[in-house]
Amino acid sequence: MKEITRLLKPSGQFGMSTWLLQEDLDWMHQFLTSQSIRSKKNYHIENEKGWRKILTNWGYTDIQVFIEAATYAFDSIDFWWKEMTDYQWVLDDHDDKTTVESLKPLAYEKIKPMIRRGKIPFTRKALFVIGRK
Repeated sequence: MKEITRLLKPSGQFGMSTWLLQEDLDWMHQFLTSQSIRSKKNYHIENEKGWRKILTNWGYTDIQVFIEAATYAFDSIDFWWKEMTDYQWVLDDHDDKTTVESLKPLAYEKIKPMIRRGKIPFTRKALFVIGRK
């Protein structure tokens, strides 16, 4: 924020978006953690109150925050698994692909109750923040 504020012209407007919720990534993080695998979250969560405070502390005014949510569905369990394994999850010095791939059968069993009409639905929420310097 220091560098953004420095570069922004007086009365300039700052805008950004970030994730507020990613249920699919949260599910995978919790699953790996339940298997005693140290994994990263893959996104940082800051809520509306936090962003209002950050911008206010940096002297921004006319602060607006919008939240958009959407539920989407993976078309198949295999497509879901491919998307989940495209992330670098493992924090330790283990081979990420080998470690995560070894858990595939258990992950499939755990995710099956969430399948609806052959698809796996998840919700994501995006947070949009605007403020004036």
